[in-house]
Amino acid sequence: MPASGKRKVTAAEELIRLREETKKKDEQLGVSVGCIVPESQFLTNIAPPASLIQQLAATKKKPNSKIPRPEGQAGRSSGYILRDEMGLADDSDRYNRLFRIVKDHTHQYLAVKETISKQNKAQVDAVLAQIAKTAPYFERFEGYWPAKDMITGYLLNMQTRRRKDLQLEAQSPRNKSNIPLQDEGSEDEMDVKPHKKKRTFLHFTDENSDGSDEPPAKVNFLFQRQRPYRGACPQKSLVKSAPPIYALSTLQMKFNVLYSSPAKPKSQAEPELTWHDLPLSCMECAELLPVEPHPRILGLFIKREKLIGNTGSTAAGLPLIELQICEAITQEKDRERHADLGRRNGWLHKINFKTLPERIEGFEDEILQMIQDPDHLEQSAAWRSFLKSIDGQLFRFCRSRSKGEFIYAVYGSRCGYYGPKGAQIINSKLMDALDGDNASNVLFATLNEVILMNEDSLDAYDPTSNLLDIEDFIFFVLAPFTAALLISADKGVAFEDAVDICDNSCAFGDIFQPEEDSKSANNNESEVEEESRVQKKVKKSKRDQEPVEEAKPEKSKAREVILEGVQTSTITSSLQKPKVKARAVISLDDFKEAS
Repeated sequence: MPASGKRKVTAAEELIRLREETKKKDEQLGVSVGCIVPESQFLTNIAPPASLIQQLAATKKKPNSKIPRPEGQAGRSSGYILRDEMGLADDSDRYNRLFRIVKDHTHQYLAVKETISKQNKAQVDAVLAQIAKTAPYFERFEGYWPAKDMITGYLLNMQTRRRKDLQLEAQSPRNKSNIPLQDEGSEDEMDVKPHKKKRTFLHFTDENSDGSDEPPAKVNFLFQRQRPYRGACPQKSLVKSAPPIYALSTLQMKFNVLYSSPAKPKSQAEPELTWHDLPLSCMECAELLPVEPHPRILGLFIKREKLIGNTGSTAAGLPLIELQICEAITQEKDRERHADLGRRNGWLHKINFKTLPERIEGFEDEILQMIQDPDHLEQSAAWRSFLKSIDGQLFRFCRSRSKGEFIYAVYGSRCGYYGPKGAQIINSKLMDALDGDNASNVLFATLNEVILMNEDSLDAYDPTSNLLDIEDFIFFVLAPFTAALLISADKGVAFEDAVDICDNSCAFGDIFQPEEDSKSANNNESEVEEESRVQKKVKKSKRDQEPVEEAKPEKSKAREVILEGVQTSTITSSLQKPKVKARAVISLDDFKEAS
């Protein structure tokens, strides 16, 4: 080796140097390596740290993996509860909403006369995909199995129900009346298609009427229905529509919704059902009935049998009452949970219903404002919630003969923890307080202005449809509004918070404040109704004893609603149409002809 040159590093020295550098790097990384290995074998011979192994094992499951179907069958003792497995144990409203979506798709795309095993598999898969598209909540489940379980149970219940109906119909005699079979009419005579009834004018009779068919003169009038006009003028104007429509006064009209009203007479002959006659599971969701009998569930089944007996298995209100049965079964099985929920939230369990009518009178100004102030009504949560429950189909709702088809609207009319029992008293009190033509006329004028404010968000104008009458307005709008006022006074909270409490405590009220069963409703009337009837008799006797010349007693504001800006003639012998400055109340006397 030359003396002046650098000593050449040998291969052994270079290997030692590389080994030392590698060892230092391994110590810094916390990895101990015994020797240097070839690069091709490095990954196979060096074990990763234990923490890295655990991290890889934890991330093996894909973040987008879907929930698998549990073992067993839904609704069975050895299986699982579908609502709990869907994560909706505390949200029965959403579960019922999802089930209704599934049921609608089942009727639209599948053969409801066949069970799931006899359906076309490709068709079922397509329906499940469509359901998941409509309700994305099902996308989190593997193969949309909750929706398939719902379809399976529903189709099975439909087949069982159909088989039972055919069996009972085959056992029933053809003719139960005393009329001979030959007098019943031929098939051609009986095969008459239903036709639309012609519109007739309603008139009212009182005790002093002579019994003739001619209506009294004071109610022989028409209200012209006013239709919004899209003109170029800055102010919105109203033009008369054809044919004319009058505002219906509901003095003697009956409410056509499946709800129990104190004023509605109940049939004395009801189907004789016992707890042992009921099916083992719910007809809608296949959930098992409670072991212990519950009068509330039995009463709903009796109401269902009575409805089928009167109008058949295709009655318009049948889906609503079956949904009420399904919800009642679910609520009764979770009775303890709802009781604990009520205790933690301070919902009233013991309510003095005797003082409820008097308390409602204290909210007279707020209630009247809803009827006579269009701006206040249009901005109110009760009115907007009602429009949302019917999807803005106001005219379709008004012309419907059975309001039971609007399930969301019926459920939205509940009165929170006051329950069905409190709802009966609230509706009865409001109907008694607003039972007059003046209130109907004011509501008619108010709704006309509200329609002008919301014409773009409502369904198409229908000249053959009446506006919302006072009885429907009370049941669907004023009753939940009044319940929120009562809850606000009970809890000492703002009205907006009381509305939320009213919505959240409906199931609690359904369980712990149920409506009276039919027998007690017929035989033992409540103290509130008895007291109200006695007061009416006393008032009537006082009016009969008073001379005609004396001034009439002052009516309550609820019965005589007067708006500002109306000037009427003081001469009673020749009443004229009122001169309106702003917004007028139209009464019956305004349409009397001059004598």
